[in-house]
Amino acid sequence: MKERIVKFNSPFTFKDGLETAKQEKITLDEVWYNSQLAFETDKAAVSLTDAMAEYHDAILNDGIEGKYAYNLFTVLDANIRRPLFNSFAFKHVPHIYGGGAAETDKGFYHKHQAGKGRLASGNNSKITLVDYDSETLEAPIVPITLGLAIGMVDKIKYDHIGFDIVEAYQTAVNISYQIELEKFAFVGHKGTGINNDAAKGLLNFTSDDAVITNLDTDPRFAGLSSKELQKMNTLDLITVFETEYLADCAEKAYASWALINKILLFPNLLASLSKPAHITSSGTVYRSQLEYLKQALNELSLGFGGPEITIDSVPYTNPLADLGQFDPILNEPGSNSTGRVVMYRQDPYIIRSRIAMDLTPGALVLDITNNQLRRNYIAFIGTPLLFYPKHIRYIDNGTEPATEPENP
Repeated sequence: MKERIVKFNSPFTFKDGLETAKQEKITLDEVWYNSQLAFETDKAAVSLTDAMAEYHDAILNDGIEGKYAYNLFTVLDANIRRPLFNSFAFKHVPHIYGGGAAETDKGFYHKHQAGKGRLASGNNSKITLVDYDSETLEAPIVPITLGLAIGMVDKIKYDHIGFDIVEAYQTAVNISYQIELEKFAFVGHKGTGINNDAAKGLLNFTSDDAVITNLDTDPRFAGLSSKELQKMNTLDLITVFETEYLADCAEKAYASWALINKILLFPNLLASLSKPAHITSSGTVYRSQLEYLKQALNELSLGFGGPEITIDSVPYTNPLADLGQFDPILNEPGSNSTGRVVMYRQDPYIIRSRIAMDLTPGALVLDITNNQLRRNYIAFIGTPLLFYPKHIRYIDNGTEPATEPENP
C-alpha cells in the first residue's frame, strides 16, 4: 500500500519525496505521478479529502505550525498583543521600596497628651505636665518565588521563526507578580495560612483597625428608604455618606491633613449611581446621584479644611456572584456579602505597603535532567502597615428595606 500523504511524509518536498522513493524503490517521477493519481482517481489508496484532512490535522496539532502561518497563502500578523491585564494595587495603596530580604516592616507614631492647666498665680507652684508616648507598629514581610521553564525543543522552534519565547514567559511571570501584589495590598495574607491570616489589607481590616458600619444593623440609619445603597433615594444616600464623613471629621478635628480623600465603591454601586438621579413625568434631570454625592461631600470637606475627595471603584468589593474572573481570595463584599464601600486617606504617612525587594530574576540555566531552560524569581512583599487605627471606614451594604421609598 502506498504511503498516506501526511505532514513530514509529503512527496511535495524533495527531501520527503526522496525518502518515499527509497522506501518504495521507485523513481522521484513515479512518486510525483502517484501523488497526483491519489488526488485524481477513485482507485487510489488515499482520496483528496482524506489526504487534506490529515494534512491540516497534522498542521494544527503538531509543533509550531499549529501556532503560526504554515504556507505562503496564510498571512501572519507578527505584532504581539498586550495581555488583558490591569492592576489596582498601586492606584489605591501607597507603596515604598527597600529593605531587602527582610521579615518585618516596622514603624511608629507619636501620641501626645496636652496639658489642661490654664491659670497660674504667684502663690501656687503647681505646674501642669504634658505627656508623650510612641507606639510601634509592624507588618510581616514574606518571600514569594516564581519560575519559568522552557523545553529545548520549543526553544529551537521559536528561535527558528525569531520569536522570543523567554520574553513571553517573563511577561507571564510579571503578571503573576502583579496579582500577588494585589492580594498583599488588598487582603493581606488571606488564603495563605501565614499567622492564621492575621495580616490584613486595605479591604479587610478588622474592627480593631477600622470603623465598620453595617447598614442592616446600625441604629443611625434605621429610617432609610432602603438598606441597599443602590436603591436609596438621593437624600438618604447623601445622608449615609455625610454621616460617616462627619464622624471621621470628629475623630480628626485637629488633623485636617488626615481627613478622607478617597472613597472606593463596588462597581455595581458605581453603575447604579451613574444613572440619572430622577426621572419624572415632565422630563429627565440629566444629573446622576454620583454627581450630587461628589458635590455634597466636597463642599463638606472644604468647610472642614479637608482635601478634594476622589470617588473610584475597585472590583473586589462586589458580591461574590458579580466578582467575574477575579480570584475569589480577593473578594471582600462586607458583613452582608452585598458590597463594601471603603473610605480612607490615601497617604503613605497613614497607610502604606512595602516591597522590600522587587521581583529579582536568577540566571537562565539549563536543567539537564528535564532538558529545559529554567529561570527562578524571588521577591519580598509586605502587607499594608496602618499607622493610625480607625482611620479607615467601611460602609457595608444592607440587604433589606427599612421603609417604603419616597421620591425626594
